[in-house]
Amino acid sequence: MATDPFDLNLRHLRALLAIREHGSITAAADVVSLSQPALTQGLAKLERQFGYTFFERRSGGMVPTPMGEIVIERARAALDHLSQAAKGLSGVFQYPERLMTMTQLRAFLALAEAGSFAAAAHGSTLSQTAVHRAVGDLEQMIGGKLVERRGRAVWLNPAGKRLARGTRLAVAEIVAALADIGRDSGSGSELIAFGALPLARPYLVPAAMARMARSDPRAAFKVLEGSWRELVEPLRDGVIDMVVGALRPFEIADLYQLPLSEDRLVIAAGSQHPLAKVG
Repeated sequence: MATDPFDLNLRHLRALLAIREHGSITAAADVVSLSQPALTQGLAKLERQFGYTFFERRSGGMVPTPMGEIVIERARAALDHLSQAAKGLSGVFQYPERLMTMTQLRAFLALAEAGSFAAAAHGSTLSQTAVHRAVGDLEQMIGGKLVERRGRAVWLNPAGKRLARGTRLAVAEIVAALADIGRDSGSGSELIAFGALPLARPYLVPAAMARMARSDPRAAFKVLEGSWRELVEPLRDGVIDMVVGALRPFEIADLYQLPLSEDRLVIAAGSQHPLAKVG
């Protein structure tokens, strides 16, 4: 089974959706601009990477298997995130996301997180030249800049931040597909990534983690601690799945808040305290 989402081919993931929609490799090959043999090989490679067969060949066409349905729906969500991120960015191509590769997106995210080309190369499996080339190719696709440079330092401009967020969310969907398959097959671990705000850290978060670990030995946790301001952007980027802590006293358009419990405030005082005589 594939363990690195960046090892997957975006065109092959798009082909899954086309095969699901049209019911045949021949029709799907036209949609994704691949030859039928190339698409057949691409589908076989995806199935090897995930470790499952995605379609059953029947007289009426190709029908997704249960595992295929899981991956197709996650792939659809991943590609939608990329599409929304790239929408309106390019004055050159109408659908620039269809030209992007996972290698380019890997390099771009490495640069976004490292803050310099040298550090991005050091922290990934790519050379510094490859990172430069990948980011340059992405900028050529959209016909504009994604990063700003000052000496050796690099930071994302608004277009870069938008593409980085869409890429992180897309990768999160693919990681979720791998987790879903592992859960349905009874293998793998259940990784829950979440942020913990100060009021939740002393008791609520450790108690919840302990209960989940007892009920499901496969449960694994990735916890980021910080303030709301520090955790809200990782939440939007898909780096964490949720934030546990005090609710915000206002609605947030792109986030959903769910009350888990309500605190009851209690005033404790000695029997001789003036407040004891109140009421």
